[in-house]
Amino acid sequence: SNYYETLRVPQDATTREIRLAYLKLAKIYHPDHNNHPQAALMFERITEAYHTLSDEEVRKRYDTHLRTDPGVLSKSYWRQVFLHWNRHKAIQVGI
Repeated sequence: SNYYETLRVPQDATTREIRLAYLKLAKIYHPDHNNHPQAALMFERITEAYHTLSDEEVRKRYDTHLRTDPGVLSKSYWRQVFLHWNRHKAIQVGI
């Protein structure tokens, strides 16, 4: 499944809709509130999807790959993009 399916939003969802979907699902699957063994994995996936789709630059790259070559959309690829984005943002704020 892709990140839109993970968050249960359409591809044309607004940033606000994505955020609301994330908050709703995070409340359900957060490991502090859900004892199911898979809850932590689902929460991680939801968080990764949210961070990918909530950043306009990363979302554009994701959408381009989604349209052109869905086979490239491996979790590890987007995790690398997200980690790179986090390092860049951390440098910007001096962390």
